[in-house]
Amino acid sequence: MERNNLTQGLPARVILETTIVQEEEVFKNSFDELGRIVLMNDNYYLRFEETEGEDAGVVTLIKIDPEGVVHITRHTDHKTRLIFNQEEDTYTSYATPTGIMQMRVETRRISSSYNEAPFAGDIEIDYIMYMENIPLGTYQIRLRFTT
Repeated sequence: MERNNLTQGLPARVILETTIVQEEEVFKNSFDELGRIVLMNDNYYLRFEETEGEDAGVVTLIKIDPEGVVHITRHTDHKTRLIFNQEEDTYTSYATPTGIMQMRVETRRISSSYNEAPFAGDIEIDYIMYMENIPLGTYQIRLRFTT
């Protein structure tokens, strides 16, 4: 694949699956959307809009940097930004009906692989979310995309 094509941006199919385990309950969600991937300043940016379910219209931007750190930003009523870094815990603010809460993200594992033609990738993230050092649950993100 020509690198120039990716710097201009290419349409991409995005399959995103999430699993949440909280207090022994398991919640699963999946999306199969059309989006766009762009290579800019050595970072991959994958953008898509959820078209079904209660989150229809939510725009998600995923940034994958060269060191393997993954940033996920969801634009809802309140912008949510999660950063996944295996080297150190990260922090985020989460809007609740009672106010803004500070959360800690402990990334347990990030795995990624890419193919050149057609350009495609798989990213797996396992993490734990904490509020005031109390674990809220364990989470998994499985992302696949292809141009």
